[in-house]
Parts: sequence; structure tokens; C-alpha cells
Amino acid sequence: GEELKNFSLYKILNLMVKSGMDIHILYSDYNGTPNGIIIYRESSPSVVEEITVISFNLKKNNMVLIKDLMDVFKELIKSHKSVTWSCFKRNPAIRMYYKLCLKFGGTVEESPLSDEVLVFSVNNG
Repeated sequence: GEELKNFSLYKILNLMVKSGMDIHILYSDYNGTPNGIIIYRESSPSVVEEITVISFNLKKNNMVLIKDLMDVFKELIKSHKSVTWSCFKRNPAIRMYYKLCLKFGGTVEESPLSDEVLVFSVNNG
């Protein structure tokens, strides 16, 4: 039950810290219940190279996490020169990512590593 969930989360966060990434972890919650986490990695103070989202509620659309994620994306795009993230083409959130990226004048390309992945980039200068 609860111990396993906490252990898994600890394991994920511990692996990220050990890898030496300059990461920022944001928690989404709904009425005091953990809803998911949003993790992003900066390669420099002005460049975000990777964004990861982990939802704790896989049974339905996690609207609170989606709203939190949109707020984080908008803030990152405003405060950084470059924001890049990737997504599997089969991910249901891909339409939202397209809209967000194009709204801020970004580009969408197929990943050079896999034709199953799209790379989204927004550059502000």
C-alpha cells in the first residue's frame, strides 16, 4: 500500500539526484492528496531541456495535474530562452502539447532517435 508508493517515489527522486541533473520538482495535489509530480531539468539558467510528468491517477483524466502542468509550461516559456520537451506520439496529451507549443511560436519535429517520439521546442531568443 502506502509504503510501496512512498518507496517508489523516493527511488525515482533519489535516482535523479544521483545522476547530477539540475532538476526542479513540483508537486501537484488536490485537496491535500498527492496528484502527481512535474520535473524539469535545466542545462543552464536560461535553458530547460527536459520535462517529465508523473501522474498518480492513471484511471481518468487528471485535470488538476493538467492545469498545473499548463501553468508550469507557461512560466518556463516566459522565464527561459529555450524550453524543449518530448512526447510519444500515442500519448493522449499530445494535442495539448501541440497547441501550447504553437501558441508560443515553437516547433514540433520527429525525434532523430525514434519515429515514435515528437520533440517540442520554444525559443525566445
